[in-house]
Amino acid sequence: MATEQEPGSGQDEKVTLTQEELDQKIADAHAEWQSNAEADLNKAKAEWETQTAEQVKAAQTKAEQLAKLTQKEREDAEAQQRNDELAKREQELNMREYRIEASAQLEEQGLSTDFVDMVLSDDVDVTKGNIAALKSAFDKAVEATVTEKMKGDSIRKGSAAGEKGDLASALGLTEEK
Repeated sequence: MATEQEPGSGQDEKVTLTQEELDQKIADAHAEWQSNAEADLNKAKAEWETQTAEQVKAAQTKAEQLAKLTQKEREDAEAQQRNDELAKREQELNMREYRIEASAQLEEQGLSTDFVDMVLSDDVDVTKGNIAALKSAFDKAVEATVTEKMKGDSIRKGSAAGEKGDLASALGLTEEK
């Protein structure tokens, strides 16, 4: 016999189950889990089949379009596709170089390289302008914060010339009257 505790109204109630009842509960839970798993699997399979069918259809459409073209047009289309892929790769390489350059410029300006994504652009001049703007805004914010902190802490000044302060009297440097 197995016992199972069910949440109650603050009291611990013990429920006694026979081995058959416990086995049935386990079997029911397993059946529910298996049903849910099969439903999730079927859903994922249907999505995959839909995506695959769309990709096949797109490839067939492209193949049909290429088949309708003359040999010269087909070669031109393939050359254009290669050029597009090369341009995309070149852009990716340029962005990597821009990222490295922007990181170096940020370090030169005394800024964290964590800001690189904020200032990065596909144009070098725009990136430089973004870094300059960030540096300016950052410096202004730091200056404002420092100024605000300085206002709160009044600096104690020494005694004025000719006056004997508490320190002078404590050291016995004052004239007794």
